[in-house]
Amino acid sequence: MNPTEDIAHAEKKSRQIYGSESERIRHTYTTLLTQNSEDIKVVQELLRHANSRVTLDLCAQAGMQEKREAQSKLVRLVLNKGEALA
Repeated sequence: MNPTEDIAHAEKKSRQIYGSESERIRHTYTTLLTQNSEDIKVVQELLRHANSRVTLDLCAQAGMQEKREAQSKLVRLVLNKGEALA
């Protein structure tokens, strides 16, 4: 391959792995809105999705803080042998 073909191949591979720039922006936009507790119906309509399931399944990603809180709840549940969680 020549340098031009190498660049074209790398760009193609990048798109396969990461998707298009607009897809990444939409994904980030959705994640930020949902992490800021925006109503999912509002987010769905802003993105023009047919239903909120598409928004949640394809675009939104759980934030690190939410993941940590979920894990902490489970640890407290296990260590407290099933006592109610606050």
